[in-house]
Amino acid sequence: MIKYIWLLFSIIFLSLAIFRFIISKKKIESFEFEGRIGEINGVKLGMKEFAESFNKYLVQHNSNNRKVNIAAAIGYLIASLTAIISFILSPNL
Repeated sequence: MIKYIWLLFSIIFLSLAIFRFIISKKKIESFEFEGRIGEINGVKLGMKEFAESFNKYLVQHNSNNRKVNIAAAIGYLIASLTAIISFILSPNL
């Protein structure tokens, strides 16, 4: 009976690995600014420059999120394989 706990852990870790792989493909869309650039109280509003800078940040953020989620998925996959090996090697009690 205790042997089957490893099988349960393997299923849980495998489902978490699949979840992380799916999430790693999602991206935050780029910011599009369509409008006039004006001036308020002598300060120019540079929304175009802000949008460009913010989009660079989003590209970097998406890249980092993808790497982190893939690393987590690989870790869960290794944990799942370890649980399967433990299930196979455990004595029948």
